[in-house]
Amino acid sequence: MKNYNIFLFLIILFNNSIAYSESKYIDIDFILNNSIVGKSLNDELGSLEKNKKSIFQEKEKMFLNEERQILSKKKLLNEDKFNKEILALRKKVDTYNKEKKNFFDELNKKKVNYTKIILKELNVIISEYVKKNNISIVLSKKNIVVAKKNLDITNDILLLIDEKMKKIDFE
Repeated sequence: MKNYNIFLFLIILFNNSIAYSESKYIDIDFILNNSIVGKSLNDELGSLEKNKKSIFQEKEKMFLNEERQILSKKKLLNEDKFNKEILALRKKVDTYNKEKKNFFDELNKKKVNYTKIILKELNVIISEYVKKNNISIVLSKKNIVVAKKNLDITNDILLLIDEKMKKIDFE
């Protein structure tokens, strides 16, 4: 009987400790888009992209005008001269396309690198939050079908990251 009471006590104790540990979920995308540092990243990259896009559009207009001029002179030029001008234009367009591709590749690399910096800090914040609040597991919101709203820690973490990280130094 004594062993039975000890066993029953341990089961009750174990069940209570499980009841206090919780599962929560978080929306990382929401934090990346709505935190102060996330908004600053999106603004900075958006500004770079917008400025460069206007330059690209101007170059594209210039190429179209140059193409029209070459085509309008087609009957006036001999075939060799016409082909040389078309070839020169194609080389300019190829160079432009490489420049444009390189810009967007670099922009994507910057976004990935700066997002990694934010996520690294976010991971530290979430780890501290988990320890402090005795949470067993934190799941991503996009992997959850249905859950109670009170299990969502997104806003709590958003407040913590806004306190800790205001801006990233852009190079």
